[in-house]
Amino acid sequence: MSHQKLGLALGSGGWRGLAHIGVIKSLVKNNISIDFIAGSSIGSIIGGMYAAIQNIHEIEQIASSLSFQSVVKSIFKKPSSQVSATNSQFDHFFRNILGDIKIEDLNIPFCAVASDLITGNSVNITSGSLVTAMEASSAVPIFFSPVKTSNQYLCDGGMITPVPTNTVRQMGADIIVGVNLYGGIFPIDLNQQSKLSNIKAIKIYRFLWLNQLAKTNLLSADIPLDLHIPDEDYGFFIKFLNNQKVIDYGQNSTDAIITQINQKLNSKQKSLVQK
Repeated sequence: MSHQKLGLALGSGGWRGLAHIGVIKSLVKNNISIDFIAGSSIGSIIGGMYAAIQNIHEIEQIASSLSFQSVVKSIFKKPSSQVSATNSQFDHFFRNILGDIKIEDLNIPFCAVASDLITGNSVNITSGSLVTAMEASSAVPIFFSPVKTSNQYLCDGGMITPVPTNTVRQMGADIIVGVNLYGGIFPIDLNQQSKLSNIKAIKIYRFLWLNQLAKTNLLSADIPLDLHIPDEDYGFFIKFLNNQKVIDYGQNSTDAIITQINQKLNSKQKSLVQK
């Protein structure tokens, strides 16, 4: 009988997504096969890169080599009233790394989750250009323009599905590891806030919503990994740079539940044999 298949649901969360690198490092180190990956926003970027490269240490090196200037020049573009259809800085940056690979040609089945601005629905992208799918899934409003397809305007998947647990189960996974990056944001210590500015309050309001959606998504995970990344920065991007602590936190948190993951995989295998 074939082994029980493990699916990773990698959540949205800006720079906190560096923790996904650590999660995958831990699974690889412990010889746990990753059979399916679904990702929202930054989860689609890390998950898509791993599905294509299948060398997490190489991905870690790429993340560690980024400078502020390279991120700004190579990934971010000025907000525009127009929609993009590839050929953006994002597209150019990741095609230099991944080439023109298509999702259906990946050795690890992968799905990038985006949000459709026309229908208001979540969209699962399981074919076509990997880089375009990653761009659509991570197109955070204000920072990125939506990605236009033939009949859709796609943007940040985390707005609807921060942790795509149901998606990866639909792909065929038996055991789901769901990774939530918002677990450490609340409760907020207002005693350390000299003043809760309007801008900071707006950021916190957004995380209130995302945190609740993510908790709902995690209910569908067999192994919910609710990362409490210690930080009081509610921004998205500034800490992408040289933040090895976040990668290590993801790895250490996953190391702590490796026994639980193996027990889940083995128990489900035994129950199927008995049937």
